[in-house]
This record gives sequence, C-alpha cells and structure tokens, in this order.
Amino acid sequence: MIRIGRLRTLAPLALLVVLGCAGPRALERDLAGEPLLATCLESYQLIDDAVASAGVRDVEAHRVPGFPYLRVNRFLASFSEQDLSPARLEAWVDRLVRLDREGRTVELKNLPDGSRARLDHAIAATLGTDWRALGVLERCPPILRRHDLARMDRQEALLARAEVPDDYSLAKRTLGLYPLTAIPVALGWQRWQAEHLPPFREPTAEVGFEGAPVLYLPEVEPAAASAEEVAAILERSRDNALGISEPEGEALESLAASFAPAYLVDTVSPADRMGHPVWLEDRVPGVDTTRPVAFVRTAQAWFDGEPVLQLVYTIWFPARPKESPLDILGGRLDGLVWRVSLAPDGTPLVYDSIHPCGCYHLFFPAPGVERTPLPEDRPEDIRETATVPQPAPPVGPGARLVLRLAAGSHYLTGLTLLPEGARGRHERSYRLVIDEGPPELALRSMPLPGGGRRSLYAQDAIVPGTERAERYIFWPMGIASAGAMRQWGNHATAFVGRRHFDDPFLLDRAFDR
Repeated sequence: MIRIGRLRTLAPLALLVVLGCAGPRALERDLAGEPLLATCLESYQLIDDAVASAGVRDVEAHRVPGFPYLRVNRFLASFSEQDLSPARLEAWVDRLVRLDREGRTVELKNLPDGSRARLDHAIAATLGTDWRALGVLERCPPILRRHDLARMDRQEALLARAEVPDDYSLAKRTLGLYPLTAIPVALGWQRWQAEHLPPFREPTAEVGFEGAPVLYLPEVEPAAASAEEVAAILERSRDNALGISEPEGEALESLAASFAPAYLVDTVSPADRMGHPVWLEDRVPGVDTTRPVAFVRTAQAWFDGEPVLQLVYTIWFPARPKESPLDILGGRLDGLVWRVSLAPDGTPLVYDSIHPCGCYHLFFPAPGVERTPLPEDRPEDIRETATVPQPAPPVGPGARLVLRLAAGSHYLTGLTLLPEGARGRHERSYRLVIDEGPPELALRSMPLPGGGRRSLYAQDAIVPGTERAERYIFWPMGIASAGAMRQWGNHATAFVGRRHFDDPFLLDRAFDR
C-alpha cells in the first residue's frame, strides 16, 4: 500500500498522465477514487494558506482538526455523543460538509482579487486547468468523506474532534484571580437587574419615553401562519435521518414573517434608528439607517429530548452613545438579538434576547412553560442564572409581540402585544433579510467602498471598531474583548459562570413544559 506521504509526491505526476492520456470523462472517473485523496488535501491547504495570508478566515462554525472539509457548530457537536446509525452518521456529516462549504465560500468571496487569482492558478497547477478553488469545495468532499467513513478509526477520530471550544479563557481567569474578582462583577449584575428589570412589570403605556417612540413593523404581506400551519411546516422540514427541522424558501419566509416582532424604540438621537450595517469610506463599520432591516437565521436546540427549531432576529443601531467621557459601555454599533424557540406543535416555547456582544441575556417563557430550578439559583451561588423578567404574553391570531427598547442603551425594557391592525403615530417598516441565502446577502461578506468584499466580523469573531472600554475591567472573567459586537456562534453570555447563547442544552436545563 502507498502511504499518504508518498501519494502526495506521486499525485501530481499521476494527474499529468491522466490529463495527457484521457479525456474529461476519464478524469472525472479518476476524481471519484483514492488517487486524488492527497491532492485534495493539498488543495485545501492551499486555500487555508491564502485565507490566512489575507486575514479573511470565517469563524461562525468551528473547523474539525484533521478533516479540512468539515466544520461543526455546538448543536451538531452534540450528536457526537450519541450512537449514530450509518444513515444518521451520513446525514450528520452532510451538515458538517455544508457548514465548511458555506464558511469557505465566504472566505473565498472576501479574498482580494489578486489573492484569489493566485490561488486559482495554484489550484489549477495542482489539480488541472479546469479546476478552481470553488471546484475543490464541490468535488473533493465526496472523495475525502468516502475515505474517512470507510475506516472505523477515522470515524472515531471525527466524533472525538467534532467539538466547539468554549469562549472563556482559563488563562485569563487564572491570571485575573477569577474566584475573587468575580464577586464584585456578580454584585454589579445584581444591581443592574434591580435597576433595569422593574419596568417589565409596569404597563407599557405607563412608562415614559425620553424622546419620540418609533414603532418598527415587519414589512410582510401574508397573514401570520396559524399554529397548525407552523406545525405542518416543521413536520415537513423534519423529513431527514436526524429529525431536524430545516425549513427553506417560502416555508422559512412564512415562519420568519409569522414570528417577527415589532420594535418600539425610544428615539432620542440618530443612534436609536435601526439600519443595515455597512463599511464606511475609512473601512470602519457603520449603519445605514435609511434601510431598517432584521437579519433572520435559523438555529437548533434540544428540548425534552427532541430537536426544536429556533428563529433568530438581529437588528443593528449605529452606536451606543457614551453618556460621559468615563462611560465604559458606549461605542460604535449596538443591536438586539431576539430568539424564538418553537415546539413541534407550532407554538413558542421560550423567547430570549441578548445584545450582539452577548450581554444582558434575558428569558421569556411562553404560556405553559415553566422555569425549572437550577444550581445557580441557590443564594450562595454567585454564578449568573437564567433571568426571567416576565413571562411572555399569549400571542393570539393576528397579534404580534412588541419589544420596547430604551434610548441610547437599547436595553429591552418591556414586552407587550400589538393587536391586529393596530398602528402608531410614529411608524416605520423594516425588511426581513433571511440569512440563509447566498453569502453576498449576509454580513459575512459585505461590499467595501472602492471595491472588494469583507466580513463584518474579524478572524477573532469581533466586529472591528466596536471595542468597549469595559474590556479593561472585565478581562478576568475570561471573555475576549467584553462588550464588543461579535459573530454568531461566539456569544458567551455570562461573566460569572459559563454560558453560551448557542448552547443546545440551555433551554432543556432551564425550562419545562
């Protein structure tokens, strides 16, 4: 048997023989076999080198070491602990391949033109003149996965390595004397709750506004789907070996429109206007407030032992203005992430929210769902627990949830209902942007002034230019650049303790139905 190292040496010569003595069909037959295994691995390395050199690595999903065609998120990583039948294993790997192809497509789109041309030239020199980098993403995964799934040792290695590291630095917590410094941070979180959660218990009409309240309504034409219609969509999209609901196209658009909230924003300055993130002339991020949008993505979690679909809505503001020169929380860009977790019967289970920094995680259980006791609830435990300011109101046919946001801080301060047909005096519409389409429509690959593309997020998942001064105070909690805006899949949501917004077991631990 030829070892991989020797195969890497012989692969280019073998390829030249194939190209010189056979036509395209013979080449395609050869691509389906082992001879090009090492060449595919080499091509992935060429892509990785180009991406690293240009600094455009995408980190929404985590790369699986030793499997360059696979990436994993926290929900899919949870399957690695299960006994997977051959059909479920294949379906699971399908989704890891999809995550890698999506991430690499984003990276390739963000490469500078010169880097992309040099990469394609190197790929063509390695695999043949009809190959380009995008072709590697289509043609190499079947070769690599066939090799890996045919060997039990490779399967075991994949299951062991398909994990996502948490977003907490043990080194920082150790150097920062975390057991001691966590105490004042925990007291500060308690003070914040005591100050900012009482408005949730007051009727919205009785809470004053600093400026003009502007009601943002989703720009959707069709009527909201009933619970029965939602359940039917979830059931149809669950027809796969893993039992995961994966709605697409019109089905996803219907769900997104049905559960999209209205936003009642206290507006004092331009920083309180919703908009679309853009790159400005000096290559710093800004928000175009002439285009109010909410980005919608799907996610998955476990509840009562079953996977449930989550709809995630993210809105952006130009800034959180500083209240004084010593304000450590203010800075460029701000926003709100609102998540709706759906039961298989088409009704909401739990709503929860954070800011794009991962801060201020709040939960709102739907009717019929109860908060269950957690170890963090004990008085002597200072870790942050699942905070429930109020239960979510029941949403009847045609009604829509209204999220009330404060001026400046954009804190969520209330949750109420907008009856069907109700309108406000100061009203604007916003557009739903489904973040499941081509990467050029998402924030992971945005046009730059003067040409080219760049992700809103840097290689460390942080939105550059959104750093807050609070990072100099909270670094002992182990979170990188506390307060900065960051990419999906990288939201640590507790300073004291450990919690991630995309933890697939979070709801199952904290709530029951």
